[in-house]
Amino acid sequence: MGEKFQRLAHILDRLYRGEELRIGELAKEYNTSTKTIQRDFKEKLKSSMIVREGNRFRLKVSKKEQRDALVLDILENLAQSIGGVFAKDVYEILAQYQALKTSFVPPLMNFPLCIHQIFKIQEALSKKRTLDFFYHQEEYKKLSPVAIYVIRGSLYLYAQDQSEKRFFRIEDMTQCKLGKTRVAIQEAHKQEQLVWLFVYPQASKYAQSIHWGENQRLIEDKDKSLIVEFYCNCEESLIEAILSQIPHIVVLEPQSLKEKIEERILSYIQRCGIS
Repeated sequence: MGEKFQRLAHILDRLYRGEELRIGELAKEYNTSTKTIQRDFKEKLKSSMIVREGNRFRLKVSKKEQRDALVLDILENLAQSIGGVFAKDVYEILAQYQALKTSFVPPLMNFPLCIHQIFKIQEALSKKRTLDFFYHQEEYKKLSPVAIYVIRGSLYLYAQDQSEKRFFRIEDMTQCKLGKTRVAIQEAHKQEQLVWLFVYPQASKYAQSIHWGENQRLIEDKDKSLIVEFYCNCEESLIEAILSQIPHIVVLEPQSLKEKIEERILSYIQRCGIS
């Protein structure tokens, strides 16, 4: 594992310095196969900021925003590889960063590509069955689905993989099918609570495009702002959705939910040293 991350760090450093890298030459330098180098770029170094021309790779002529996007892409790929609590923490930070960085995130542009996978996940959740699928050409069997999350405009499956929980980007899942094993999926024990959200016009399309909870009701004002009323039984997923659109979505009630979101934001600001 250490050699792999050292190789990835060296490759990234060379791209940052403006080098144009060839697959064959990298394989010789790092004493590995060309397939391994190709997998590095396809999975761990996957980013729109890295341009491939034949067997050559280079970094786009970069502005500060493009370099930020590259770093976020690499961090997201790393989190997927490691999984567990680390991945969950990374995705929470990425969602909060996105909320601070931009005023509006287009909702779920990749949703049409994920219909089959989503139906299978929902079926597995309702029947309490395992899932089998391929992810980046690697086969996974007997995973227990926990929930579907929206993170940085993409859909993710949060699932139990043996002794740990992992995130899987749903659009990268293939051959998804229901497993034969029944599982005791842990369900939320919290009692459903009534939630009121105020949505500014900038995020009204986003708010209308997703299902917030049971008995959902939308009240639209003349300026296109919204009041959203619903019952919630999955607080963690709700918090992620709200954080992705701050400051354009505000919790009105309950106060406990409002305080949890404020704590998340303050904790992130403190860790980043933002004054």
